[in-house]
Amino acid sequence: AVFNDGGYCAHGAIDLHRMKSDVRFDKMCELIRGKIDEVHPDLVIIEDVMLMRSPQAMKLLAQI
Repeated sequence: AVFNDGGYCAHGAIDLHRMKSDVRFDKMCELIRGKIDEVHPDLVIIEDVMLMRSPQAMKLLAQI
């Protein structure tokens, strides 16, 4: 979600579940960076992640 002066402006989601796992992380980072470049926020908050079964997936999320 994007807020400006405490008011709601927009929202969105990154849904890459159909993308091959070997490129999914890079694409997610690219999209997040693009949104940050577009909006120029003062603060970025990433919601808590679900429990991951894969330690490798947790390591990738920690890199964000």
